[in-house]
Amino acid sequence: MVLITLIIVLAIVLVADFYIWFNFIKGGKRIWSILHWLPAAGLLAMVFLSWTNLMWSSGIFRLLVFLLLTVAMAKCAFALFSFIGKCLSTLLHPAPGVCNYLGLGAALVVILSMGYGMTIGWKKVAVKQIDI
Repeated sequence: MVLITLIIVLAIVLVADFYIWFNFIKGGKRIWSILHWLPAAGLLAMVFLSWTNLMWSSGIFRLLVFLLLTVAMAKCAFALFSFIGKCLSTLLHPAPGVCNYLGLGAALVVILSMGYGMTIGWKKVAVKQIDI
């Protein structure tokens, strides 16, 4: 069940990656293309490792969650805002540019909040009371 969920989430992330690559990165410098696809390649490798149970450990799981929540969700947020802007471009001329900036802001909020939660914030979580 977990593997099926990972594959569905990975498919959503790859759709967002392809959208960003075709609209913003394709035709640019090769280094940006490589850096853009690096997190997706890491997610693919980790899904493969979890599927084959080759090197599954808590460290790989933490890295998978960190990549998924920090980088992939930021790309998905930007792609969603940018796609909405492209859809609204027929009604409002400045919509694509405004939505791209809103998408950058949303992606930055996702990166900062998830990055904080995955590096520092989890140490401050304390269970106060458990009712059974």
